[in-house]
Amino acid sequence: MIHLVMGFVNVRSTRGPFTHKQGIVFISNDLKHDADGVAHYLDMLYTYLQQTHPGLEHLEQYSDGCACQYRCARSFHDLSEHACKHKITITHNYFESCHRKSSADGLGAVIKYDASLAVTR
Repeated sequence: MIHLVMGFVNVRSTRGPFTHKQGIVFISNDLKHDADGVAHYLDMLYTYLQQTHPGLEHLEQYSDGCACQYRCARSFHDLSEHACKHKITITHNYFESCHRKSSADGLGAVIKYDASLAVTR
């Protein structure tokens, strides 16, 4: 399973505010694509973001509305658990499935293409 995340972090620096953009890819041999996998990847993501951006207090998440990954009772429970565990507030925004393209889609295309090339060599 490939789970892609594009992070956009507003950063204040001595040069003024700017947005830091970073692609993060989780690769696993778990092929279920379910809420358990997503919960695990998001927990690792929140830990990473807090380590790289101390003082992080709030996250805005955007995803498609995939019912088995993001719009089931389990995912809402996990969202509140992650917020408590990491002491942050999280807002999750949904797009209709297959209706929003983002930089994560481009990142996924590159990863899958490179994986295909590696297999055929």
